[in-house]
Amino acid sequence: MAKFWGLKIVMEMLIKDKNKLKLIRQKMTIIKKVGPDYDGDRAKGVEYSERAENNISELKEAMSKLEETLKKSTGYDRYNPPVGIDKKEISLPNCPVTFYVRSEYKTTKRPPYKEAVANMERYLEGIIFHLLRGRTITGIAKKGDIFYIGVEKLKEDFDIIVAGILQGGLEQTINYKVEGPLKDEEPFKELEIPKNPGSKTKENFIFYVRADRVKKDEENYLKLYKADYIKDLKRKKRMEEQVSSTRKVVANKKIAKGPDWGTIVKTIVTVPVKDAPTGELDELLILYNDGGLTKVQKKFPWYDLIERNVRNKYLLYVSICSVGERIQCLKEGVPRIKWKRYDIKSKPV
Repeated sequence: MAKFWGLKIVMEMLIKDKNKLKLIRQKMTIIKKVGPDYDGDRAKGVEYSERAENNISELKEAMSKLEETLKKSTGYDRYNPPVGIDKKEISLPNCPVTFYVRSEYKTTKRPPYKEAVANMERYLEGIIFHLLRGRTITGIAKKGDIFYIGVEKLKEDFDIIVAGILQGGLEQTINYKVEGPLKDEEPFKELEIPKNPGSKTKENFIFYVRADRVKKDEENYLKLYKADYIKDLKRKKRMEEQVSSTRKVVANKKIAKGPDWGTIVKTIVTVPVKDAPTGELDELLILYNDGGLTKVQKKFPWYDLIERNVRNKYLLYVSICSVGERIQCLKEGVPRIKWKRYDIKSKPV
């Protein structure tokens, strides 16, 4: 009886292992290459182009997993970027593939200046919010019913806000060098994607190179197919008329004008980008240190300015309300030389 149960358990284990093997085989993705050449058969091209696009998507996803592993191995991330440009070489013993990861911290080419303006306004509103509830904030002075903030402190905090929208983040690019027989190997017609393509192994390094070659062939097929398809469209007069009509509609379409957010930010602070002017907060400090309060008030009448003695040193302060109003005037495109005064009284929470 015991032998029967033992045999039954063994059989069950073998069946389970067999089922597992079937599942593994089912999960395996095999890429069947279409490219690189397109023979001009448009009927077949529709099907093949879809398959090529799917192959490219599958390969990119698999390759990206190893790329993530390689990028992490540099030790850099958005909070720990390199100083300048850093290049790291990543290789494995007896592996014909060597990877090179280039890391650089870049600023964005199109900063969202509107976001910076919104954050500046939120910053000022946040200070007022706490002051109305009787909270004491370092760097804030009061004269009558008006609250003032140190210009130097305001400039530093606004600079941080602007830095937040300028940062483009860590940019990392990956290249590789191949040696040995793999260097001259032709792209595979069929390529199996590994179960775990993100692990740093010799097999995955080689797969990445083969996948990149197949991906380039598929991209070349799509390029040729789309070029032939577009060429055919241009022969049709109807399509030419539709394109022409669309262009006229776009040309005649009126574009609504809004605030120039970049100009607003660059007017208030000095933005560390090419050809940016000196911001007003920087000018206030420079002029105050050179000529004193009267000279600053004369040049910037739209700011409510005072000076305070802090630890035996006179510092320049600006009313929070006048800064908020200056931003609003820049948004509206309306010049203003006077500021509104608000009665601010403490309110119970």
